[in-house]
This record gives sequence, structure tokens and C-alpha cells, in this order.
Amino acid sequence: VNVVFANNRALNTADAGAGALQNNGSSPTLISATFSGNTAANGAGALGLSGNTTLTARNVVLWGNSSEIVANSSATLDLANALVQGGYPGGTAILDADPLFVRAPGTIGADDAGDLRLQTGSPALGSGDATALPTDTYDLDGDGNTTEPLPLDVLRMPRVSDGALDLGAY
Repeated sequence: VNVVFANNRALNTADAGAGALQNNGSSPTLISATFSGNTAANGAGALGLSGNTTLTARNVVLWGNSSEIVANSSATLDLANALVQGGYPGGTAILDADPLFVRAPGTIGADDAGDLRLQTGSPALGSGDATALPTDTYDLDGDGNTTEPLPLDVLRMPRVSDGALDLGAY
């Protein structure tokens, strides 16, 4: 939850892999994540799914990677409320439009992770599903309520604003 994968590289050309997240034989869940600037010489720049894998992803942004998603036939991606460059067939509420990052990775130099906050006018603003947020078990906002939906984003800013949730980690 609330994680950024930016400017990672998988350089091995002999084996398939992923620049950001390679999953083989497990069943993780990603909520409110941003993937951008990730590359792989052979495989997925962002999400690589192989083996008997089921990945659940909600409220994510996959944009500007060498490829967004590569999955083999035995892998399952349960993707909803996401912005994916090139789209994703089979997902629910998938947008394919520039997320309007403040600064894309690599803008300043090869190791520049960018500024992946969303600008005003981004299609990712208000496009999330707040019901996908986990509970605030660790009381991150210090209000004593551990049963509310997670209230903060990766920068510890309010996650939900005026009843709307943005896609990605910010």
C-alpha cells in the first residue's frame, strides 16, 4: 500500500524478469502504487507475472515503463481502478491516458526517479476505489481510530479528499 516503483532496471537478457516487480507463485495485493521509469531487457518493465501467480492490484498507475505488464498463461492479474499505458483488457475501470506526473522519471538524468505526484487535470485524480483501502491498523494519523480506511498517502498527506481517492501512491 502506498508504494512507488521508479527507475528500476532488470538487465539480464538471458532470463525473463521485471524492472519493478516479478512475481512467481505467490498471491500479493498492491493498493495505491505507482510504477514509472522501470525497464527490463527481457520481460516486463513494471509487472512480470509467471508461474501459478495471482496478483490483485487496485488504484495503481503503470506509466512510462519499458512495458507495463507481462503475464504468462498460468498467471492471473486481477486489476481494477487503474491507469495503464496502452490499457489492459480484462481489467475493470482501466484508464489509458497520460497521468500528468509533475516530472517523469529520467527527465533530469538517467538516475532521476522523477516526481510522480499528479498534476491538476490528471485523469487519475478522483478515479480510485476507496473501498479497496485497508484499515488503518497502525493508526498512521494518530487519531486513535484503527478501524477507519487508511487515511494517508506515501507523503503522509490525506489519501481521500472530498470523498474522492486518487490513483497511485500520491
